[in-house]
Amino acid sequence: MSKVNVDTIEPQSASTLTLGAPGDTVTIPSGATIDASAGAATGFGKVLQVAQITMNSTASTTSTSFVASGLIAPFSSLASTSSKIFITLSGGNTSSSSSEVHTTLYAQIGAGAYADIAPSDFFGLWKGPSDSHKTTHSVNYLYSPGAVSAVNIQPYYKANSGTAYFNEATVHVNLIIMEIGA
Repeated sequence: MSKVNVDTIEPQSASTLTLGAPGDTVTIPSGATIDASAGAATGFGKVLQVAQITMNSTASTTSTSFVASGLIAPFSSLASTSSKIFITLSGGNTSSSSSEVHTTLYAQIGAGAYADIAPSDFFGLWKGPSDSHKTTHSVNYLYSPGAVSAVNIQPYYKANSGTAYFNEATVHVNLIIMEIGA
C-alpha cells in the first residue's frame, strides 16, 4: 500500500477529479470529514425534511373505487426536482367484512388533483368473509415526484365488497414522509 501526502489535488486538464476505479472503495477514516461548504457535494443522499401525521379514528368505506383515507402528510415545497420522497405507512387496524381491502398511495403536486403513485392495488389484504382477521399497515415506498412544488401524500383504499376499514378507532396509524436529497 502506498501513501501520498499533499495539501491540494487538482485535475490536470478536466473539471472532474476521479478517485478510484469502478469496484474500488474509497474510505473516509473515523474522525475525518468531507467539507463541501465552498462548493457543492453531490451523490450524498440525506434527509432534507420529514412530516408525520397520525390517525386514531375509524375510516371505512363500501366503495369499490379508491377513496381518500383522510391521512395527509404535506410538504410545502421540495428542495430539487431530483428529490425523492420515502413513504412509510404503519400501524393501524385494517380489516374488512368482505373479502379484500385494497390500499394504495396517492400524491398531489401543487394544486393539481391527487393521482395514484403506486402500481394499482399495490398494497392489499386478503380476508375471507367469515374470518375476523385484522392486520396493521406495513408499507415502504420510494416516490420521485420530479417537482419542487408543494406535495401531499395520502393513502387511498377501497373494498372488494362489503365494508373495508382503513383504520378502527383508538388504534394509531402513522404516515411518515421524508424528502431525500440527491
